[in-house]
Amino acid sequence: MLRSSEMFKFLFKPSKLLLTKTDRNINQCVQKIFLWNQTINLNKNCVDSGEEEKVLRKKTPRICKITLIHPNKTLSVTTLEEAEKLANRRNFQLVFVAESSKSGRKVYQLKDSLMLDEPINDVEEMVENEQKLKATKLFTIKHSIMDHDLDIKIKNINKILKKNFKAKVFFNHPNGPQEETLNYIKKKIEGIISEMREKKGTTILIFLPALNNKNMSSDNSNNNVFQKQKHQ
Repeated sequence: MLRSSEMFKFLFKPSKLLLTKTDRNINQCVQKIFLWNQTINLNKNCVDSGEEEKVLRKKTPRICKITLIHPNKTLSVTTLEEAEKLANRRNFQLVFVAESSKSGRKVYQLKDSLMLDEPINDVEEMVENEQKLKATKLFTIKHSIMDHDLDIKIKNINKILKKNFKAKVFFNHPNGPQEETLNYIKKKIEGIISEMREKKGTTILIFLPALNNKNMSSDNSNNNVFQKQKHQ
């Protein structure tokens, strides 16, 4: 009886070992299959996401830019939709002028009722001059600036304008508009005012360099145009 029990124990141990080893193999196989399926699903998801991204890119419409001639003969690059909004907001007519061979963009002009019959003969020259412009430099002028410091600031602005940079000037006046200082700034800066607007106690002026004498307009004509835009 004792021998039979010992024999049973002897036979049970190797069978248990064999069973454990088999279970390990099965677990390893299951893990390998699981990882393989995960890899396939991951690759499939990457392919699907890449294809979806390509579809989204194809569906994105291309926004066409135009060259817009403002009433003071300055140029800007914008979209046709924005130009139409600007024309409606300022009571101008948006007129197609030509298609520039220099930039490949269509050229439109903002005109009022007095300018509708006025021809534009130097479109190519104006576009070429606009393409020579460099980046925009920012300048801030505080309402409490001293006269000497203001002259130094204006001198620096004129320097970058001569180097074909645009100048964007932020004139801060939180206590109300300072017309005398603002007129002094516009008079002393040797450039063309392409844009002027007031926002929360700050007057923003964008100056373009005087590329040639044809694009230069008097201070009075510029002021009249932008005073009209400001009140609308």
